[in-house]
Amino acid sequence: MIALKAFAASWLLVAALLLGSLPGNITPPEIIIDAPEHFCADAALDCGGIATIDFSIESFCTTDPNTVEVNVLLDLNNDGLFIEPLSSSALEADGLSYTAEFETIAGEHALIINAVDACGEVSEEHFSFMVGRDCTPPPVPACPAYLEVVLEMEDSWPYDVIATIKVEDLFSGILPDTDPCFSDTFIYSINLVEELPELYREEIEFNCHDFYCNSMPVVELHAWDESGNRSTCFTQLDIQQDDETTPCSGGGGGVAITSAYATEINGYFEEDIWYIVTNEFGFLDTLASPSDFQCLPEGEYDVMPYTPLADYLNGVSTFDVVLISQHILGVQFLDSPYKMIAADVNGSSTISTLDLLTIRKLILGIIDEFPNDVPSWRFVRADYVFPDPADPFEEGWPDSFNFSGEGIYEVDFIAIKMGDVNLDAMP
Repeated sequence: MIALKAFAASWLLVAALLLGSLPGNITPPEIIIDAPEHFCADAALDCGGIATIDFSIESFCTTDPNTVEVNVLLDLNNDGLFIEPLSSSALEADGLSYTAEFETIAGEHALIINAVDACGEVSEEHFSFMVGRDCTPPPVPACPAYLEVVLEMEDSWPYDVIATIKVEDLFSGILPDTDPCFSDTFIYSINLVEELPELYREEIEFNCHDFYCNSMPVVELHAWDESGNRSTCFTQLDIQQDDETTPCSGGGGGVAITSAYATEINGYFEEDIWYIVTNEFGFLDTLASPSDFQCLPEGEYDVMPYTPLADYLNGVSTFDVVLISQHILGVQFLDSPYKMIAADVNGSSTISTLDLLTIRKLILGIIDEFPNDVPSWRFVRADYVFPDPADPFEEGWPDSFNFSGEGIYEVDFIAIKMGDVNLDAMP
């Protein structure tokens, strides 16, 4: 049984001093305290509070808790003038692990823990702590759930196209102080949800980059008290541009990609164009819109357009087989490098009877796609000049473009429907 009375503890201490340590044991028990140094104020306790202090005893003499005597005293105000044993109801034990939980007035106090083990070794620890800390956040501020933000052009284009959101745009007025224990003056701050709150940040600027990449950001409005407690409300912004004054094409510190896609006979390719993006480390992402390039971090990128369409039969017929056969036999050569690329449906960088067999299988329904990952559509940079138009496979043609840094990039491509050499595919 744990001895809590001061008289019993004093007798044990005297006995230990008179008898000395038992033979073979020269290490006193270790008192290990695991507790915070501050405890919150509670208005129901006249702004005092409840302290919860965990500690354990490590005895080198025994592991039997019945042979270890523990005495716990409270030094009110931590000045040695008023020391009293902790009541038995305030202390719980589980083996040699203990929890002291008790109510006390606000202020600095100390817990004095004495331990005597079965060998007569004695230890004592003083643990100082504070009760009455301000742990109550301010009332939650009221801010709108939704707010439209319009970018406006200021002095010059494109770097001064901004919109500024300030604390007062989300909250006006002073919150009432409802903390009965502390009288506080509140401070207000604002930040994006993915950012760390900053106590004195009063505004956020948005620009064209946000219009492209983060057009619906969520911001936090915080109310802080003098103890650093805070409460938060959230507002979703809808970033818009003033189309008459702020055309955000390529501005705001990002990258704009403008591309046109046409077939060899200038039929505009109107299907979905996607982009495979790689950087120095390899594959990075697949982007569905040129505006998404505004959101890439700084660096150098290679971008290859492609279409997810699987319309392999589009424009492919027995007439294409005839034209490719004539090319192979030297009767009538295909008259453009783009048609020759279209004829290489097995990706061998040659035109052969194997391509004819592949196209026949596709027409007959034996296969439903080209082998070796040859796509339904391929693309060639429109500004590329083939060194030998009669042999487009002599060197690899550019099917992508490279960019780094900010700016507006205009890149056009010729779209090639694989297997279609008479150019009747519907783009």
